[in-house]
Amino acid sequence: MPDPRIIDYLRTNKDQYPIESLRAALIQQGFSAADVAEAERLLTPAAAPEPAASPEPVAAQAVPVEQPQSVKKRPPLKWIIIGSVCAGAIAIGVLPMFKKKPPPEKKEAPAPKKPTIRKMMMPTIAWDHDTAIEGVLVWVRQRAPELINSLAASQLKAQPGEISILSQQANQPNIRRIAYLNRYGEVRWYSKGPAAVGMGWDQFMKEYEIKTNVMEKAYLSKQNQSQQLPDRAGVELVVPLVVRGEITGLLLYELGP
Repeated sequence: MPDPRIIDYLRTNKDQYPIESLRAALIQQGFSAADVAEAERLLTPAAAPEPAASPEPVAAQAVPVEQPQSVKKRPPLKWIIIGSVCAGAIAIGVLPMFKKKPPPEKKEAPAPKKPTIRKMMMPTIAWDHDTAIEGVLVWVRQRAPELINSLAASQLKAQPGEISILSQQANQPNIRRIAYLNRYGEVRWYSKGPAAVGMGWDQFMKEYEIKTNVMEKAYLSKQNQSQQLPDRAGVELVVPLVVRGEITGLLLYELGP
């Protein structure tokens, strides 16, 4: 007779698992194939036999009782089922969490874009001689007291303060050149260089190409005078510095685009 544990195991699980799986699990745990087959046979219902005539009573004979052989201690059958199911699950990949994830792909950083440099268009300033003249006159009104004081102190060469004031004005837009004269018509300062300093008006007018008679008009009228250049590309302007009706100095400007 097979081990009772085999019979109990098959009876308990035969309705839940295929008989082949149960047979393989028992053999894997050390039970012999013959015992397992015998247990299967015992659990398989046999066909009902035909009724036979009742035999005559026979005297009972003593049947020797076989001593059960020592059976090796085996682990409980519930661990057999659990081990088999887990082994099968791992084999067919039911537990994907144990798979190693592939390393992430390295993406190359995009190349930085080269900055585009836009050319800046500087706005053009239209030349307007009236506006340029007005700008000069405003400046002279503000600086005239300083210039008149310097002229009263000396009619010779311009002082450092005068030179600083006039040099700043000479750098203004639309001012081509400035000549600064005393009451006698002698050049005290010239924006294009010191060579003209000390020259009289007649010599200066010839050597430095004064193209209009605007100086004469301003000297006689003691008022601001302007005149367009012959080529119509600019204007000459003379501003007399007058104190108590007397000219103490004159400023000659050539203005243009």
